[in-house]
Amino acid sequence: MEALPENEAGNGESGAAPAVDRNERPLGGGDRPIGAARSRPATSGTDGGLSMGDYVPTTREIESGAVQVVEVQEVKDTDPIQTADLQAGENTEEQLQFVLENSTTKNWADRFDVLHDTRKLVKYSPECLEPHMCTLEECLVKSLGNPRSSVIRESLQLVTDIFLCASLKTVTKAEFSWTKLVPAILQKAINDKKFLAIEGMNALDAFTKDWPEHYRVFLVESDNRNAKIAAIATRVVAQCVQSLGDGLKDVEPEPGNAAPLQKLATCAVKAMLKGKLAELRDHGKGCLECVIKAAGGWDSFKVTYGPKISKGDMKHVALAFGPPEEAEDGAEAAPAPGIRGRVRPFSRQRVAQAQSGDTMCETVLAARPVVTQAAADPVVAQDETPAAILRQKSSTPRSRRSSDAEVLSEF
Repeated sequence: MEALPENEAGNGESGAAPAVDRNERPLGGGDRPIGAARSRPATSGTDGGLSMGDYVPTTREIESGAVQVVEVQEVKDTDPIQTADLQAGENTEEQLQFVLENSTTKNWADRFDVLHDTRKLVKYSPECLEPHMCTLEECLVKSLGNPRSSVIRESLQLVTDIFLCASLKTVTKAEFSWTKLVPAILQKAINDKKFLAIEGMNALDAFTKDWPEHYRVFLVESDNRNAKIAAIATRVVAQCVQSLGDGLKDVEPEPGNAAPLQKLATCAVKAMLKGKLAELRDHGKGCLECVIKAAGGWDSFKVTYGPKISKGDMKHVALAFGPPEEAEDGAEAAPAPGIRGRVRPFSRQRVAQAQSGDTMCETVLAARPVVTQAAADPVVAQDETPAAILRQKSSTPRSRRSSDAEVLSEF
């Protein structure tokens, strides 16, 4: 018998090769000799910076220049600064030039600086911004749509500063178009982020405080499909007309128009009667109350604005603001509620049998009770016909009973 070679010996015999655990990491880092420089992994860029992995360069690699470490840019400070804490710039002309050159930039950091410098100019040098109000409005609209919350907050603070600046009020009314700026402000006033919603409401409160006579720019949004936006817009209008008081009828009256507050009255009636939110209906009622007071009372309002409002809406408005006798007439003219517990209509078969001269069917049709709205507790006469007695004694639900023709056929 031939002897097996030493390398073919079985397990447990002398000369067998030791078992190697493939999961065990060998000493010395694999094939790389101890002390040799580690290979640098390939990076996607050409700057030689750090890659998104677990590779960490050594001090020797950094000092030799094999790996270039790129310094991280310092995070920009975007903490909110109140208007009272703003400091004047060193050079007003340079600030204005920077604002005009970068008003359309897409770099959020530069846009933030533009808004912040503009706030300083509004506070300390507002006269230099008067020729550039159209550019400023465009910058505000785009900034309110920026994805950066810090930019949106700074733009809302700038809007508040503009509304509170008395020297820019006249030129702002003349140059701002308001068609895009007003919806953007209202949208931020209902934002999910609380700090943005607070800044948006601050801007609206500044408007109602110093711009009440210009309430018509928000009147358009009182009919917005978004109920929340409509409620906020109507709230601004209501606060403006309430602060105006008796001077509401003298605010920019349209020449030759006998009803200068027609648009306000129409929007207020619609908000009060058809508003989806209780807040919207309450603000609409407050606006309509101011219109009636400015018109000289209910009778004058009815003569001036009544023809432009539908009769149905005027009846409901009379219930809230009209005299008692007119309110009662409107209540009587209101549609009555539907009758509850309506009787099922007769089937075509029963009607045909009654018309053909079937005396039994005629008796059943005549004996069937009629429910009317005037009778609160109608008394149904007892029917002694065989068909009626059978129906009274039946315990089967009405929907599961057999047809009337089959019931009548038994008699």
